[in-house]
Amino acid sequence: MNKQDIKEFIPSAIIIGLFINALIQIKLYNYLFGPGLFFGYALFVIVLISFFVNRKFYRYSLGFLLIMGSINLITFTPAIHVVGFYFKMNIGIKLDIGVQPISSVLLLVYYAVYCKQLKVLWSNTAKNNPKNSQEVANTQVIQFKKTFASKNNQELQTIVDDNDRVPAAIQAAKELLEERK
Repeated sequence: MNKQDIKEFIPSAIIIGLFINALIQIKLYNYLFGPGLFFGYALFVIVLISFFVNRKFYRYSLGFLLIMGSINLITFTPAIHVVGFYFKMNIGIKLDIGVQPISSVLLLVYYAVYCKQLKVLWSNTAKNNPKNSQEVANTQVIQFKKTFASKNNQELQTIVDDNDRVPAAIQAAKELLEERK
């Protein structure tokens, strides 16, 4: 393992430590190995295997696992600590909104380790939004129109009929033909 691998393994090492602590607490204090704890560690085993198999999947699945832990869907400790509020009505409606501090701290550690990758992911998501892609397509059409401006109508029609060209080139040729009519 090189330095980068060790850095990426820090959140998982902390979860492994929490798991060992959970097993000790279950054995010594007769805590219940509940479904939240079971699913949390079952999913963590998959995430841990992916560390060695597919590092990209590991990064995303670890983040997803920590988000699930932070919003109280899974746990990493047998004693569930929740910070939040509890709302109950006498007609059978119960709303328990809380955040697990341990999972939230792990999520912050995860963010500290993967800060650069997350910023790149968020910036790529913004670049792939439909509004931006439409602007890029319009820019490409304008560039092709400038390139094709010197071509005659027959050459433009050949470009329109050629399906192997990029859509922006075909669109530019169509617009130039319409302008010339």
